[in-house]
Amino acid sequence: MVVSLGVFALVVAGLSRGPRIPPRSVTDVSYTRRAEAECKRALPELRAQRPQLGERTKDEAALVAEKVERTANGLEKLVARLRALPVAAADQGRVERWLDDWDAYLAVGRRYSAALRRGDNDAPARAARDGDPLTRRVYLFSKANGMPSCVL
Repeated sequence: MVVSLGVFALVVAGLSRGPRIPPRSVTDVSYTRRAEAECKRALPELRAQRPQLGERTKDEAALVAEKVERTANGLEKLVARLRALPVAAADQGRVERWLDDWDAYLAVGRRYSAALRRGDNDAPARAARDGDPLTRRVYLFSKANGMPSCVL
């Protein structure tokens, strides 16, 4: 009985900690510092304007779609700046895959915006389903590599 309670407590504690951050994979610290600075400068404003799931009503769908597009446009500019930063050859593939996840997230947002304009009521659920693994990968990579401001 005591052992069962102890195991249960360990499982609950492990589940409540959130995702396990992997070890650092980018050795080019100058890249991660510059990327962190870019994200820290750009993302607070973009997060403030990003609509949340369930925020819209039928009458507001076009306004939310426009908000999503503005956010996607701002993120696209940020990703372009992150791609333009010099990065060590050894890290280029990992950084490129991270930025590709950002691009895929932007594509999900644009599909969501288009669905809102069409009146597709299933769009929020699909966007969450399609976007969740992307945001998770961006989050884990950003946190692991010292770029906490670069999370979606």
